[in-house]
Amino acid sequence: MKKLFLLLILTLNSLLLSAQKHFTIKGITMDGPYQTFMKEMEEKGLKTIIKQDEGCAMKGKFAGKDATFFIIGTPKSKTVWRVRIDFEKKNEWSDLLNEFVEMTKHYTAKYGEPEDKFMKTVKPYEIGDGKEMEALKDEKILFVYFYNLDEGMISVEISKDQCISIKYEDKINTELETSERESVIADDI
Repeated sequence: MKKLFLLLILTLNSLLLSAQKHFTIKGITMDGPYQTFMKEMEEKGLKTIIKQDEGCAMKGKFAGKDATFFIIGTPKSKTVWRVRIDFEKKNEWSDLLNEFVEMTKHYTAKYGEPEDKFMKTVKPYEIGDGKEMEALKDEKILFVYFYNLDEGMISVEISKDQCISIKYEDKINTELETSERESVIADDI
C-alpha cells in the first residue's frame, strides 16, 4: 500500500512538473542541459566565445542588437537555469536611458506591467545632474524592471557595466539550482 501511495505521489508530481512552463529565448526552451541550449543557440547564429563546466558565453543578435549571452547551468546536472543578455556598452547616459526605455517598452507590451520597478539614485547623485555615468560606476543609481511570470523572473536593467542587461531565471530550474547547490554544500561538509 505504501509503495502504491508513493507511486501515485511521484506520478502526480511528474504531471505537475510537466504542466509547468519554461522560458523560451529566441524560440529555444530553457529545459535541459546548458550544452544542448548552447548548440540550439549556435543553430540560431550565435557564436560560442567561452565554454566552461557550468556555462558559456556567446555572441549574437538579440532583439536586433549585438549582444553577449551568458548561459549558466546548475552545479550537478548542468541544467540551464539563468540566461543573462548584455547589450553593447554605452558611454553616454542618454544612450543607456533610451535603450532601457525601448527595451522595457517591448517587455511591458509582451508581459504586462512589471511587478516591481526601480528608478532611483543615491545621494550625492541625482538624475539630471550630468553625473549619471559616475553614479552608475559607483553603483549609486538603480534602473531595473522586474517581470515575475509563471515561467520565472525577467529583469531589465541598466547595469553598472554601462549596458542594458536582461536576465531570465527559469522558475523550475532555479529551484533545481538551489537544491543542487545545497546538495554540493552538504556533500562537502
